[in-house]
Amino acid sequence: MKKTLYKARIHLLISGICSLSFGVVVLAFPFLHLLSLLWLFAGYMLLKGLALSLGAWRNRKAENHWMFLMAYGILNIVTGVIARVYPDITLLLLGFIVSINLLVGGVLQIIMAIHLHKEIKETVWLVLSGIITLTAGLYIYLVPRIGATTILYLIAASALAISIFLIALSLRAISWHPYTSKPLTTP
Repeated sequence: MKKTLYKARIHLLISGICSLSFGVVVLAFPFLHLLSLLWLFAGYMLLKGLALSLGAWRNRKAENHWMFLMAYGILNIVTGVIARVYPDITLLLLGFIVSINLLVGGVLQIIMAIHLHKEIKETVWLVLSGIITLTAGLYIYLVPRIGATTILYLIAASALAISIFLIALSLRAISWHPYTSKPLTTP
């Protein structure tokens, strides 16, 4: 798994920066027009999904667990495309679309943390992000008539949590040699 993460470190960093940027913009500029926030959400999901999917695809022959990262990336791409192509329908169905994305994403994050824990001990942020994501998805799904702005705030909070993990993991993966389980050392 470390070899895969080493090879996908740039993709993880890009995904983490996208998550961080989206979360900060939504929470820092609450006065933005809802349609602008929706387009920002669509762009965020597309960029994050592309980065994760490309990282997974690039490593498909190196590891068996690349499919979890690919599934999470594709889920984000599909959500982004739906939000971009059908903004009016997305606004009407935003709760459903986002709750499904968050529920599946939270479960995938927790599964990835379980698999990563075998080689990497610092998966607490991924588990925490998975729990936050799963909780946000359940809240959006179960609470009727929740506002679109509140949904976007919940997505932003989830994005901030996953961004910390992705950025930290990508920076840590820089030191991992792709063919050993030990960090690189300098003489």
